[in-house]
Parts: sequence; structure tokens; C-alpha cells
Amino acid sequence: MWSSSVQVFRALEHWRWVSIFTKCNLLAVLYFTLAQGAGKFCIVLLSWLNEYLRLHLGFVESCVIFFCVGFTMFMLPPVPGIPVYICGGNWDVYA
Repeated sequence: MWSSSVQVFRALEHWRWVSIFTKCNLLAVLYFTLAQGAGKFCIVLLSWLNEYLRLHLGFVESCVIFFCVGFTMFMLPPVPGIPVYICGGNWDVYA
């Protein structure tokens, strides 16, 4: 038992720890950016889309475009679903 743990620690001595921790940090920053940034971007995009559909297009075109955008956003894992519901409710009232 003792010899196997010593072998593991000797193998770990040769790893490039700075590179490993740098890559872990970059992955954490990427995850945080996607988790937080996607939600904020989603709200801004849906607000713009809501105004555009309300002012420039008819009812049928608005329904088709909103369905396509909403379905696409629901299929993307980092996008939260609540802004799509809220935008759909606001858009439905305007239409």
C-alpha cells in the first residue's frame, strides 16, 4: 500500500502544474462568462427582438420569427428559459 502511494506521488512530481492550473483557470473563466454572459445577452437580444417585431412586422411574421428564435434559445444549454417566457408574454400583449 505504501509503495503504490509513493509511486503516485513520484509520478505527480513530473506533471506541469503551472500549465494545469492555468488551463483550469481559463476553463473557469469561460464557464463563468457563458453562464452569466449568456443570460444577460439573452435579455438584451429578446428586448430588441420584441421591439422590432412589434414595430416593423405583421402578426404572422412575428409569430414565425418569435417561434424560431424562442425554440433555438430553448435548445441552447447556457440560455435561461425565463427571459423567453417573459418576452413571449410581453410580445403576446402587444400583438
